Amino acid sequence: MFLQEREFTISSRHLIYTGTTDPDIAIRAETLIKNVEVARGEVVDLQVTLVAEGALDRPGVELDSVPPLSQQEIASLIATGQRSVLLSSGANLVGAQAAALLAGRFTREVARGLVDL
Repeated sequence: MFLQEREFTISSRHLIYTGTTDPDIAIRAETLIKNVEVARGEVVDLQVTLVAEGALDRPGVELDSVPPLSQQEIASLIATGQRSVLLSSGANLVGAQAAALLAGRFTREVARGLVDL
């Protein structure tokens, strides 16, 4: 799956039915962002994890990384390739876009699986 031209690998995905017609999702995707300056003169490859959980139509998104950066810094890296860009609402937009893409891809995979039954 691609998000802002970065390839993410979906490592786990779950569709959770809670007795309603609106299922919840739990999706985990990962990518490696190379050559990120984390400190003055220290450049590393950053392992980024994106988790989307909650209602299928409005999942919450969390971003994490190793080494650790703030969610806004990670969103900035995904969106612009720069760590310290001031995004404010832009960072939230990337998170929302990530959740929508993950949910859309997940539901397409589920639909294909159901057709094969």
